[in-house]
Amino acid sequence: MKPIHGFSLTALGLFAGLAISSKAYSDDIAKLISIGLLGAIPATFITHLIVDTRAQRLINTAEDKLKNAGSNLHKVIRYCDGYRSQSTKLVEELQHLKDELREARNTINSLGHAKIENSVMIGHLNSKLDEYQANWDKACRENQLSLCDLNEKMSF
Repeated sequence: MKPIHGFSLTALGLFAGLAISSKAYSDDIAKLISIGLLGAIPATFITHLIVDTRAQRLINTAEDKLKNAGSNLHKVIRYCDGYRSQSTKLVEELQHLKDELREARNTINSLGHAKIENSVMIGHLNSKLDEYQANWDKACRENQLSLCDLNEKMSF
């Protein structure tokens, strides 16, 4: 029963009670209807009380759900903030690792270029060494010197 119906029945019962008390009705049927309507007042009050109790129970349940939803929302926000800070730290670490990787690649490239340059220089020095060795051998043959003789002369 809707509350508006309860209020309507209550008002109707009060008017019937007033009609009975003023002795406006002399007819038995009118008195019976008036007494019946007057009897509707307690039923209307009880109905109103039940509806109000149910409504209050639903309101309390809704408030409890709202509190739980609010606390859950705060927990989720805290978790999100924690994950946000962790992700920020991970992004910073990733950027640092990218920088280190870039530096390592540059170092590897530099070392590769240096290796190539050193290999060329070693080849050049080996060719010069071969040339000097050939000149030495030629000079020794012309002067009839050997390396062993030179070593004997140099040692005292």
